Amino acid sequence: MRDVYRAFANRVGTSDALAFAHNLQHWHDAMELHRESLTRLGFAPDGHPEWEDCPHAEARRLWHEALRVLGSRAGELEFLHACVFEGIHP
Repeated sequence: MRDVYRAFANRVGTSDALAFAHNLQHWHDAMELHRESLTRLGFAPDGHPEWEDCPHAEARRLWHEALRVLGSRAGELEFLHACVFEGIHP
């Protein structure tokens, strides 16, 4: 697990936060690979077609979980929050 997510979960201090941090780390790795793939294919990482297996879809689910598990501290997860809204244009 990324030390940053483990450290964050430890500051929150709940078993739910530790479990969430583990899931978040796996998602983060997948998102980094996804963004690299998009760039290689010529897409901007924040504006791409909706793919069913896209980690952006998982980001939305994780964001709702972050709000439930972390409350107002969810806002500290800036990368997750940014990825929730990537590719969504009014």
